[in-house]
Amino acid sequence: MLAPAAADDYVSIPCDGRSSLFVAAHFGRKVTAIEIWAVGDSPADPARSRATFVGGFAFDPDRPGPIRLPPNTRTVNLRYQADHAFTGWCS
Repeated sequence: MLAPAAADDYVSIPCDGRSSLFVAAHFGRKVTAIEIWAVGDSPADPARSRATFVGGFAFDPDRPGPIRLPPNTRTVNLRYQADHAFTGWCS
């Protein structure tokens, strides 16, 4: 998933049950995670379908992740800051 540069934006990254999030920043740059939401299947109890991670940390070229995700994560909604387009994926 290619995300555009932005001062404060969101991108949704499909995960289909994979367990780790990665974000690839360009050399000499970073992507700052403001918040990360791991969204799972839609159970009868909606509160159990989400896990929220407070960000404030940076993905850089030497540390693309992983951010471990809860089981059965279907989508990650990443709120971010980046001065360049970047790629995010689940593995």
